[in-house]
Amino acid sequence: MDTAEQRIEVGDNTAPVLSDVPADITVECDEVPTSSGADAVSVTDNCDTDVDVSFEETQENNTGCEDAFTIIRTWTATDNCGNTDVAVQRIEVGDNTAPVLSDVPADLTVECDDVPTSTGAGAVSVTDNCDTDVDVSFEETQENNTGCEDAFTIIRTWTATDNCGNT
Repeated sequence: MDTAEQRIEVGDNTAPVLSDVPADITVECDEVPTSSGADAVSVTDNCDTDVDVSFEETQENNTGCEDAFTIIRTWTATDNCGNTDVAVQRIEVGDNTAPVLSDVPADLTVECDDVPTSTGAGAVSVTDNCDTDVDVSFEETQENNTGCEDAFTIIRTWTATDNCGNT
């Protein structure tokens, strides 16, 4: 009697492949795309039909401005044998949009005894795409170009500055 034997060593040394990974982008702070986490990507593997995909999101701020930072989204696919593929999306977030002043009083021409009092910085409203607490400064100056001390121009200036320095 003759017997023969074949031994087949089966292994998995091939990493899974992540696809549909979002591209790196640059956006304003109010345009950051939401993430679907691990479900945002697709994965294939030569052996494992149910590859585990983990997701991590971190943030780096090297600008000194709380509304300008980098979001790093990392997907890691790991098959049953421990082979991995890693994909990263970098989202550069900035604040390059100046705040907008509104309710600024209109220019006036008045008699010297009818000059409206100023309420300073509180006289105006301000909105910003990122900063919810915009600083508003107020300055009032006076110019006398007529030679008459009771005829002059009052210049009231409001300046809105967000936390990234946009004015």
